[in-house]
Amino acid sequence: MLASLKKRRDVLYENVKDVPGFKCFKPDCAFYIFVNVTEAAKKLGFSKVEEFRKYILQKTGVCFCTRDHFGTPFSDENQMYIRLAFSGINEDLMIEACNKLKEFLKSGQKPNF
Repeated sequence: MLASLKKRRDVLYENVKDVPGFKCFKPDCAFYIFVNVTEAAKKLGFSKVEEFRKYILQKTGVCFCTRDHFGTPFSDENQMYIRLAFSGINEDLMIEACNKLKEFLKSGQKPNF
């Protein structure tokens, strides 16, 4: 199981780091990658990560949790984070999701506020 999780982590990391506006590091131990999406969200005009999450889900079908799902942010937090779990998903689906994110964010399609 550990080898399988390491492989999934590596596949997800290699694909996430190529998504425009997404920044992350490869964790040594975990079943998720914590991604800073501040640049991508702001480029689309979002100041709240939850609004960004909903928009991405609506436009791409890619679902993820935000930092806010795991506790109240600190008062001085100004970055936006999402959490991508790799424990229950295969490599092909992770690659497909990352490709959808890449294509959509490269398109620059902004919401009509």
